[in-house]
Amino acid sequence: MSDAADDNLSPEEAMKLLSEARNKARSLFDHLLLEQAQVNQNPPKISPKALAEGRHAMSRAVDAARRTLEAIEAAIATAPDALAHDEDTGHSLN
Repeated sequence: MSDAADDNLSPEEAMKLLSEARNKARSLFDHLLLEQAQVNQNPPKISPKALAEGRHAMSRAVDAARRTLEAIEAAIATAPDALAHDEDTGHSLN
């Protein structure tokens, strides 16, 4: 659901939001990969069927997080060069 105030973001505010979203998406993606690796190294003592279902669900979650991160990075990459530079840190957002 869109808030009318969100439609009036300055380009700088939009880039800041994208940068924050990328950081959160990267954190989630990294966390899911770590959890997936831990379960693969030390599987829980559950039925093989439940383990397979859990691994499938984790795989889907990792894929969704990856797609989200890629979409955010693509949005940042398509931003005009002048806006893709973080004024606060002096770092490129691309």
